Amino acid sequence: MAENRLPYPSKYTLDEPDAYHSTCLAIQRAVSPRSQVFYPGSPSYANNTHHWTPSSSQTSACSVEPGTVHDVSKILKILGTTSTPFAIKSGGHATNQGFSSTPGVQIALSRFNAVMYDQASNTATIGAGLTWDTVYSKLEPFGVTVVGGRVVGVGVGGVTLGGGKHIAHFSNSFPGRTYSSHQVMDTIVAFELVLPDGEITTVTAESNPELSFALKGGYNNFGIVTNFVFNTFSLGPVWGGLLTYAGANFDLIVPAVADFQASNTDVDATIVAAFTCDYDSTPVFNVGAFYNGSTPPPGLFDKFFAIPRTSEDVKTRTYPELISVTSGPYSVNLLRGAMHTVSLSHLSVGVISQVLKQTNLWPDESSDSIARGDMKLAAAAITATAQSEGQELADLPLYSNYALGDVPLHRLYLANLPRLRSIKMKYDPLDVMALRGVSVSSGS
Repeated sequence: MAENRLPYPSKYTLDEPDAYHSTCLAIQRAVSPRSQVFYPGSPSYANNTHHWTPSSSQTSACSVEPGTVHDVSKILKILGTTSTPFAIKSGGHATNQGFSSTPGVQIALSRFNAVMYDQASNTATIGAGLTWDTVYSKLEPFGVTVVGGRVVGVGVGGVTLGGGKHIAHFSNSFPGRTYSSHQVMDTIVAFELVLPDGEITTVTAESNPELSFALKGGYNNFGIVTNFVFNTFSLGPVWGGLLTYAGANFDLIVPAVADFQASNTDVDATIVAAFTCDYDSTPVFNVGAFYNGSTPPPGLFDKFFAIPRTSEDVKTRTYPELISVTSGPYSVNLLRGAMHTVSLSHLSVGVISQVLKQTNLWPDESSDSIARGDMKLAAAAITATAQSEGQELADLPLYSNYALGDVPLHRLYLANLPRLRSIKMKYDPLDVMALRGVSVSSGS
């Protein structure tokens, strides 16, 4: 959702920082003692504006950590009244600059950090400022978990409001789900939402089916979500970990990955395969193996253990431990970085081989535009390979959490885009949420 970034619908421009500073002071005066405003030079400001890839960060006029939903309401009213650009940060894992960063007011939801488990309803209320690894650790003593992200440091807010597609270990085996269901959003019971006009409301599929639909993939276009209520499910020890392969064995691991994806029918088993570079820039192939149980059935993962590995850490462990182990290749704070995505009907040896061909290192800031251009060319090459093999991809949406910032909106939402825009106009007629720099209200 990259359209409508500039110009901001604001009476101020980016070369008038004094206007933003005035808004910061207004917020500072308005909020309760449970909230705080921070300015450049303070450690809290640095933490609030920091992102997993520093290339997606911006220098904000100030940051604010709201401590209550009522303070979020006050902040949003002030931002709307002054037309000040702002951003909302949960975990800060977005790699598109402007998606959770801003030159205006950076809202950090880190004080919405409670996890409350309700055994009677089998649900958990989870703060939007938490990261998934923290959520799993807090739920573990109750013997339950939720469907969520699979990497350390990834925020609850971004994953959930982006839909949470194809990223969760349990998305296949969650009770009541079919094998083809992969959505974090399918397990949401309710949202605590501050609407663009400052009204505080609880959104469920029963109380407000329009907003419930829109929030499941529509990001912060409809207000600021401060808490989520998720369905939970029982969880004991799991089996899994990380296997790493050197370049000399890529010709063996590629068909093994393709075969597993094509032949596995066990809903409790999954792998996450990634071609990346080790800390010394050596190309490696990582396979994160996972089984929802203490021991997988015999033979299920044998093909991966038959290939020589440079390292291996796979065993029965707690789920938080598994997340820590398998996050290694993805949790390093990068200097430059971005994500892009291709939607496929299935993996194949040809497609994976094309991915390997298209992988390059991103050296420095001067290469930003070149690198993003190369990512688009790589996505086109991978798509062409899949289509040449007979895959029908035209009706598959791109996963918005992984897409580059200038991907047209219709590629993310397809036929749902007009409905989202209609809901947006109803609940945000002044387009306050477009002050975030991104909006479904414009663009193609």
